[in-house]
Parts: sequence; structure tokens; C-alpha cells
Amino acid sequence: MNIFIQTVRQNSSLESRLTALVPVLISIYIFLNPFPHTTSIKEICFYGAVGSILYLWKVRKKRFMLRTPLTLPFLLFLAWVTATAPFAIDPGNTFHDIYSHLIRYIVLYLIIFNYFNNRAKVIHLTWVFVLSSTIFIGWAMIYFYLMLDNPITTRLATGHMEVLKQAPIATIGFVAFVSLLVSLHLFFETAELRLKTLLAVFITLLGSSLFLSQTRGFLIALFISIIVLTFPRNKKIMIALLLLLIGLTVFTRVGDRFTLNPLLHNARTKICFTMLEISKDYPLTGIGYGMQSYYSLDAEKYDKRIKDPRKKHLYGPDKRLFIGDPHNWAAGLLVRTGIPGLILYLYLIFAILKMGLETIIRQPDRHLKVWGLCFFSCCIGFLIAGLFEPSFFHMSEVIFYSFLAMMTVIWRLTTSHHSHDLSVSSS
Repeated sequence: MNIFIQTVRQNSSLESRLTALVPVLISIYIFLNPFPHTTSIKEICFYGAVGSILYLWKVRKKRFMLRTPLTLPFLLFLAWVTATAPFAIDPGNTFHDIYSHLIRYIVLYLIIFNYFNNRAKVIHLTWVFVLSSTIFIGWAMIYFYLMLDNPITTRLATGHMEVLKQAPIATIGFVAFVSLLVSLHLFFETAELRLKTLLAVFITLLGSSLFLSQTRGFLIALFISIIVLTFPRNKKIMIALLLLLIGLTVFTRVGDRFTLNPLLHNARTKICFTMLEISKDYPLTGIGYGMQSYYSLDAEKYDKRIKDPRKKHLYGPDKRLFIGDPHNWAAGLLVRTGIPGLILYLYLIFAILKMGLETIIRQPDRHLKVWGLCFFSCCIGFLIAGLFEPSFFHMSEVIFYSFLAMMTVIWRLTTSHHSHDLSVSSS
């Protein structure tokens, strides 16, 4: 961040200062992302960056590029959820969440794409992620195990968290998982011994938090992401890492969660059966994009409709049918946006995969190629983990859209389609 701050100081014109200020504000915003009780600072940083960009665009006629491989899929999905919002069972919450959980992060994606538009700036941003995540995870582990005096066998981030009440298992998982992959990549690419040692400490801490949280979804995602990250680079390293991951899973308490009984009686599977039943009533428009829409549904109605008790997840003292986030983005989008909405989101995923493969296959520069692999593995892992964990909450969305943006920057450096860039300028 020093580079950006020095640039702000060195530039005398207002335009130059604002241009240099935007990456500083976004870096602070991303650094604070996992930490609770920092909402005000994050809002100042985000809207300060947006305000600076709007001023530069309107008053200083500074161009802002919009064309990326993901722009059309984003716009189509946004158009669908907006067009169907009046038919939502909770239109107010739906319109709120269209902005809060979609438009806002598309804007973040475009800001990173425009203002972190070279390899040095992208590497800077990855270090912001790694340092932020490691500090947060270290603090969470110290608080949970030392200050709350939980035994080491207790799953990290469960029970009464007080200070960490905004950091459930899914948050710990997404923060640790993505930063672990980036740390592994940086470890492979770093020759300096002191930096390798520091990264080894980070990797140990972040990896430990994943095993302490005992989340099957993130371990499955990590297994696949390691293959994506290391297979084109060094197959021996890939085999060693996979054997280490399997060994740690088998010989720790996490292995118990992969036995047949927990898998057969998993609550997520039962919740997905409920989601499928709800989708039959709302196949076209869904119940609405709003996250609170689930709670407007009649649980008793679907409890009576689902006859097989093995397909119902009951909770609470009165054993009510659970209707809420299904911990699976596909099932959630099917219910919230209908079949067309899910198809449009799958089109977005197709565009992500296509862009990632283009970046890896067509890149002649080895350094850009391995950075493309790093971001591609993070995005693939995120989508896989999202099939088992809730992924539509602010902390995870900041991570996902930021890594999509960084992968898009590497794609742009690979394809160099500068003449085809669609940019907006004020006239």
C-alpha cells in the first residue's frame, strides 16, 4: 500500500490524487473485510472510492472500462432478478438485496479491474488479502481457544462467540481457504528464504483453521483446487500436497465427518429436498432475490407436503421444518430466482471457466500464467465450497468478486484486446 500512498503524495493535481486514492481506499476496504465492527470504515472507503471515480468520470472525463468477459453475464442476471422483483414474496427485501448483494459487488469488480490493472497492483492486492486473513484467523483462534477456553477438539467458530459473532464457520472457511491457496502460490514463486519462512507460518496457521473448523465442503474444495493450482506446474508437488491433505483428514477428527453415517444423514441434503419442493411452486420467477424471502414461506405447508421424514430437516423445540439458506448456491438460486435465474447464473459460471482457461492456455508469459492459475483455482474452489456452505453473504462476496476481478486483469494482460474495450466517458 506504500506505493499507492506515495503516489497520492507525489501527485499535485486533484485528478492524479483521486486516481491514486482509489486503490488505497479499496485496499483498506478489502483488508478490513473479515473483521467485525468495522462497517463504518468500510462504507467510507467503498463510497469514497465510488465518489472519486464518479468525479473523475463526470468532471475530468476519465474513461472507465466496462467490457470484460463477465459483463454480459452479470447484466443478464441482474436484469432478470430486477425484472422479477415485483413478483417476489418480499419485494422490499429483494430490491434491497439486489443492490446490497449484487450491484454493489459488480461495482467492486469493475473498480478492481480498472484500478488494479497490472501485475504489480494485482500482487499488491493478493498480499492485502493474505495479511488480512492471517491476522483475522490468528485472532479468531486465540480468542476461541485461549480466551474462551474451548478445548482444541471443539470446532472453531461454534457455540457462543460474543466478539466473533459475525464470524461463523463459513466465514472462517472462505477467508482461510482462499488465502491458503494464495499463500501456497506465493510460497512456490518466492525464492527469498525469509519470505518463504513467513509464508510457511501463514500456510500452517490458515491450514490449521480449516481442519479445526472441520468443514467437509472446504476440504473437498481444497483438494480440487490444489490439483488446479499445481497440476500444470509440478505434479510431484501436487501428489505430495494431496497425500498430506488426505493424511491429515484421515488421522484427525475431520475424518469422522467423512464416514458413511454423517454423509447419509446430512442436514444439507434434507434442506435441498425442501428447496426442490418450494421451487415447484415458484418455477419461473422464484420467491425473490432477497435473502429474507425464505422466512416469508409457510413452513407448515411444506412440512405436510413432504411425506418422507428422511427428507425433512426439523429444528427447534417444536421440531419445525427448516426453511432458510440451503448451504448450496445452486439450490438457493433455483428457489430465489427460478429456473431462468439459475440458468443465467450458470452462464456466468461458464464465462468464468472460459476466461480462466483462456488465461491459462493462451498466456506465453510464465509469471502471468501461474497467477492466472492461482486465481482460477481460488474461483473454482469458491464455487465448489459454495455447494456445501452458505456463500451469499458480504464477507464471502467481497472475496469472490475481488478474485474474479483479479483473474479478469490477468485475462486482459493475456489477450491484450485493448482496441475492443468498452469504456464509459462523460461528454
